[in-house]
Amino acid sequence: MKRKSMLPHYEVAAKAPKNTNASRQQKLHLLGLPAELRNKIYEYALVDFEDTQIWDSCNIQPPLLHVCRTIRREAISIFYTFNLFNLHIRDCDSKPVHHFYTTQQKYFRGPGIVREGRHSGIGWTILYGTPNWANLRGWCKAWYEGGMGLVAGEKTPSGCRNRNAAMGVTTAVYNMGGVEWAVVDQVLMGMRQNSGGGG
Repeated sequence: MKRKSMLPHYEVAAKAPKNTNASRQQKLHLLGLPAELRNKIYEYALVDFEDTQIWDSCNIQPPLLHVCRTIRREAISIFYTFNLFNLHIRDCDSKPVHHFYTTQQKYFRGPGIVREGRHSGIGWTILYGTPNWANLRGWCKAWYEGGMGLVAGEKTPSGCRNRNAAMGVTTAVYNMGGVEWAVVDQVLMGMRQNSGGGG
């Protein structure tokens, strides 16, 4: 089956320079191709029909985006706009999430795609390790101040302590939207004491 392009009108690449007699005799290279063809190549190289998995490390960009500045400038928005990313988060540490969220927001050129009801960007947040309260509090505060997405954990096994703690805390924070953070923080401290949690 022929793969249908998701970028029929997505023109990121600049127009190729006009060919001269000398350039026709030279070996053809990627940046010498027409912009529309380069975009299709970027799509085939960078867009995956399977979710992209991110494990702790923030450096998930494919090698193609590091070939040269011109290719990176032309192709990076395709990577962040037309993929779904699953974030595997250890001990509720939000640093990888924050890095990904800010980078993806910088290069996203909507509307992107919708796959199984999920829009481009962070598809699932998968938690593992142990619930670290300092990390979880920092994550909730960043979300409350509009800095990144809230902890989800949908694909985390339902019996995981990390998931249960994170979902309980983030549900409480979500329901208190509009209240001053100092008040929310006091509620979180009370939840921590009641649960006997550390970290």
